[in-house]
Order: sequence, then C-alpha cells, then structure tokens
Amino acid sequence: MRWTRRTSRNLTPIRQTSSDRWVCSFLVFAWLGASAAPVRAQESPFSTRAGLLSALVVRGLQFSDANSPVVLAGADLYEPAGWSVGATGMVLRSARGNEAGGWALHASHDWSLDEKWTLAIGVRHDDYVGDRFLRSWCYNEVDATATYGDWLKASVGWRPNGGPGCPTTTATETTPDLAFDLNAQWPFTAGFGANVGIGRLFDGGAGSYDYGQGGIFASGKSWAAHFGRTFTHGATLYGDAARGHWLASAIWRF
Repeated sequence: MRWTRRTSRNLTPIRQTSSDRWVCSFLVFAWLGASAAPVRAQESPFSTRAGLLSALVVRGLQFSDANSPVVLAGADLYEPAGWSVGATGMVLRSARGNEAGGWALHASHDWSLDEKWTLAIGVRHDDYVGDRFLRSWCYNEVDATATYGDWLKASVGWRPNGGPGCPTTTATETTPDLAFDLNAQWPFTAGFGANVGIGRLFDGGAGSYDYGQGGIFASGKSWAAHFGRTFTHGATLYGDAARGHWLASAIWRF
C-alpha cells in the first residue's frame, strides 16, 4: 500500500494516496500490494493497518485453509522524495491444516510522470513459517508498476524462485518467474465500486498459467471491504490450490 502526493507534472518523486479498498482486494489476491485510487493527502509519514482475509490467495493460488480466516497487520514509512519501506505479518492456517505465519518486506520509489501517469519501482521479500508447502513459496521480487489516474494499473514482476532468505532449491526449481498484471477499478458512489484484474505467470515450463479476479468494494476514510471471486486457467499442475474461490476481506488503516 502506497500513499503519494502529486507535486509536479514532471518526472519527480510523488507520494499518492492509495485507498484501502484497492489494497484490501489486492491483499487477498496477491499478498501485499498497492493499487490506484482517489488521491487524498498523506497526513503522516508513518501508517499502520490491520485486516482480516477469508483466505490467502497469491496470483490465483490459494495458500490457506478456506475455513479459517487470515489475520494481518503491517506498517509503512514514507519520505517526501518518493521512497517508502514497509512490512506486513500474518497468521493463518495453511491449506494442509498447519498453523503458520507469513511476512513481507518491501521498499519502493515512486515518480509522477504527468497529471495522470505515475510509476513505481520496488523490491520485496515474502516468506512463511510453520508449513513446508508455504515455505517453498518464499521468494524475492523486483517489480515495476504504472498507474493511470484512479482506475488503471499495469505491473510486471520478476523473481528468481529462491535467493537470500529462502530455502535452498534444486536446479530444476530455480527457473525465474515473470508475472504480468492488469487491474482496473470503477468507483460508483458513496464509497462503492467494482474492480477486475487479469494476469499471466511465466515460469519457463509447465507451471505457467493465467489468473484473475473480479469483485465489488466499499470504503471509508480509514477502512475498506471487498468481496469477489478468483479464477485460473491452465494451472492444473497446482491441483486444488488453483480452483476459483469466493473471497472476502476487510482492512483498517490507523
């Protein structure tokens, strides 16, 4: 989740506020992220948040028990030149029924390209404890995201399937992943709206697949709720984790 303030029509650092409604849906579908939304002034360089997710779904794959909610908390620190750093932790029950935890660390830099377009370049580390299957999804990632106005976001992410902080893997498991995502939202009125997103993960082999989501949201000054459904195509290699799921989430920002 990023907050930015537009300061120039040139290529200068920004800190444009992201509404929690996009963060709410994106957390369900892609762990921790940021999404375009109406701009509001960021009153503080430090922000905290907490939330509940009906399930943890990462790029279309469900990692948690659908009958046990995921609890999360996080914080972000911003500075006027456009840099931000943050961390999120969560507790969950894995799809295999084990009590587990997860966390994500991220850092990024944002720029304003003009009155409509913004650009962000970031790095992140995701990891889990308490479940061997979840631990295999530890990864480091570099990503770039372009946002148009309040409604369109396109991003590309690259990760090596291993590296610092992650378990040692075999040579056949270290093929880098490349993911492309396109997300859009349509605010209606009184804080309600709809969003949709599609993506493609390339892993250099049979693990490549398409994924996406669609749903509705509601948001206020410091909260957001989202309800929607995920889907995948060509992800038979991942079994039940790749089935479409109805999901709900709620995020509060402090």
